[in-house]
Amino acid sequence: MRKLATAMVLAAGLAGQASAQSSAPMVGAHAPESVVSALRNAGYRAELDTDGNGDPMITSAFASMVSFIHFYGCNEGKDCTSLMFTTGFDSEKPWTPEDALAINQSIRFASTWLDDEGDPWISWDVATGLEGIPTGSFIYGLRKYETTVDQVADQVFGEEATE
Repeated sequence: MRKLATAMVLAAGLAGQASAQSSAPMVGAHAPESVVSALRNAGYRAELDTDGNGDPMITSAFASMVSFIHFYGCNEGKDCTSLMFTTGFDSEKPWTPEDALAINQSIRFASTWLDDEGDPWISWDVATGLEGIPTGSFIYGLRKYETTVDQVADQVFGEEATE
């Protein structure tokens, strides 16, 4: 009987923890305002707009670089399921694919491509589903993305400074 009572107390405690975790503030692509709020509360600029497809888009800045947050998996501009952070670097001379690949190889979370002018861009995808992710996890990701932007800027503009 004592074991049963102990098991019931433990189960109630775990249920309470799960309930508390699920009531924690969430950030999700399905609720663009939650992304804007999390950004602003973390000290970032956040301007909500829409892209050419009618999906939400946020303009912000990371490491003093203008950046965009695009919403994907949307159904006519609503119920989006993921975010893509993007930042472009306006370099003095066009980069080569090998230059971009060097960023991918040396900076863990940078996914790099070149625009039509040969300027490097990086992106970072965050899948939130329709449930969202805890605000603390989102902010942690923001800080990591900002560090990545700073590292890429050092590579892009550092080479220009030595020329």
